[in-house]
Amino acid sequence: MRGIQLFIKRAFDIIVSLTLILLLIAIPVLIIIPILIRLTSKGPAVFKQERVGKGGKVFKIYKFRTMLIPECSVNPDGSMKTPKERITGVGRFLRKTSLDELMQLFNVLFGHMSLIGPRPTLPYQVERYDDRQKHRHDMRPGVTGWAQVNGRNDLTWEQKIEFDLEYVKKFSIFMDIKILFKTVGVVFGRKGIEFNNPDKFSSTAVAEAKTEESEKKPMKALVLCGGIPQIALIKELKSRGITTVLADMNEKVGAREYADIFYPVSTFDIPALTEVAKKEKVDFLITVCADQVLEVVARISEDLGLPCYIDHETAVNVSNKAYMKRIFNENDVPTSKHVIMAELDEAKLTELEYPLMVKPVDCYSSRGVRKVFNSEELREAFDYAVKISRTATAVVEEFVEGEELTVDVYVEGGEAHVLGISVSDKFPNNGKMVINRTRHPALITDELKAMIADTAQRIAKGFNLTDTPMLIQLISDGKRISVLEFCARTGGGIKFRLIKKFSGFDVVKAVVDLTLGEKPHVDTSEHRDVFIVNEFIYCEPGVFDHLEGFEELFADGVITEYYQLKQPGMELKSPSSSGDRAAVFTLESDSLEDIKKKHAEASARVKVIGADGTDLARHDLIEEFNKYWKN
Repeated sequence: MRGIQLFIKRAFDIIVSLTLILLLIAIPVLIIIPILIRLTSKGPAVFKQERVGKGGKVFKIYKFRTMLIPECSVNPDGSMKTPKERITGVGRFLRKTSLDELMQLFNVLFGHMSLIGPRPTLPYQVERYDDRQKHRHDMRPGVTGWAQVNGRNDLTWEQKIEFDLEYVKKFSIFMDIKILFKTVGVVFGRKGIEFNNPDKFSSTAVAEAKTEESEKKPMKALVLCGGIPQIALIKELKSRGITTVLADMNEKVGAREYADIFYPVSTFDIPALTEVAKKEKVDFLITVCADQVLEVVARISEDLGLPCYIDHETAVNVSNKAYMKRIFNENDVPTSKHVIMAELDEAKLTELEYPLMVKPVDCYSSRGVRKVFNSEELREAFDYAVKISRTATAVVEEFVEGEELTVDVYVEGGEAHVLGISVSDKFPNNGKMVINRTRHPALITDELKAMIADTAQRIAKGFNLTDTPMLIQLISDGKRISVLEFCARTGGGIKFRLIKKFSGFDVVKAVVDLTLGEKPHVDTSEHRDVFIVNEFIYCEPGVFDHLEGFEELFADGVITEYYQLKQPGMELKSPSSSGDRAAVFTLESDSLEDIKKKHAEASARVKVIGADGTDLARHDLIEEFNKYWKN
């Protein structure tokens, strides 16, 4: 019986959609509307977007465009218009009358959609469906549906899904007829047209709502990760009267003592973190200086309808090197020759010259990044990169000779402001390139600085970034640059403190402001000329016990700060990634010669004592400082 009704439904779709299309052309609504759109705003008349249809298949949905295109959405002061401000005059009329949906009659005619059914959703939203919710795709998506006539945008996301699942389960021709008649009443009654209950995937609207709520009751935040940056984040939140809930798998993590509530949960365990957020009734999730964890924050925030300064789709894109390289090429961002593969095919690498760099396509840190000099090393590095990649894909690119620079940027209203340019010193270890020091500023020409600023702007525009911190890693030979990768966050470790010292801009405060719907402003006049060095201490294999010399150096004014990164009893490994650091100290001076003297003294006095009483610090890595920083 259901099969017969589905056959009748499809026949009805074809007949009605074709009849309406011909009728609307004859009137001629389908001709007048696109003319009005083109006459009143720049851009195409028809908006196309990928949606998920029956059986999970992706198709392009058609709608009449109702909003300004991105390049026409910038205010005179450089800030981006809000989603509501971007709706055009014609678009507002089309939305109120639902005429913007008329183009979907072609989707119905082509078999992508039905007149009645669950509304089609975006691919990244569907990724978060559980097995039960995936049954929304057992039927073709509809131009209108059971959820639309039972509240439309007045419903929460969860309520919409429940109505859709009820429709799939109870479908009948009689129910379709009932929905059609009710749709007429909804459209002419203009019910649920405005977003009275914002879609949970609209973080801007949610942030505004949460800010209003915060005036009525104390706010609560779920902080992911408990490292040094998160200590500063928790302090910033608590200074605003916000209760902090910290989640980190390591029960001895440093930020625990600063948080109000602690959960020993992995920062990548999305179901567990979601339950913590629900249980604690948090107003938002947040982290700083962590790109992959930022992706988790963005995803859970969208799932729960909580604010986040970056949407999940963008968070995924800026950590995916395959997508990143494509956008680089499309926007003339200088980058090395490369090939992206899931299976190693050396025939595709004939245009690349050794040495090569191999890295997982979706990891940001140095984990899995190897420099190789021959085919045997290539195969070994490629297999490992694919193994740890979440998408089982790796990037193979030409190694570019030069100095590695780290560019700290803040994008304000779409404009990229370079806060500082530092040098990252690395040392080779079994083909892996490990950062053991950062030096600010990079001693480069004004021409190179201008080139870097232009590149930062191209990246921001290519990824449609409007308000966010940004970190760019690139190689320079002194005349040209080649971008390795970037992410929508500031540097890890204590980089956030250094940025504030040399630029006056507080990145941690900015991230909190963004999450709460505020727009931080960059004041470049606060920039300060100062030499700053971060020295990361690596060790020989052993068991960590304690540090020596650090406190005395701090008291003597040789180092300005230091952090112990390991707890007593923790294993120390040969350096292969940033996670193997035992400690870090910072030097600061207005003179290059003075900072060299301070570094020499610090390198001679610091010790990392192991459980056997011996000094395990790799002093050879610390002492090579002068060969990098030349006058």
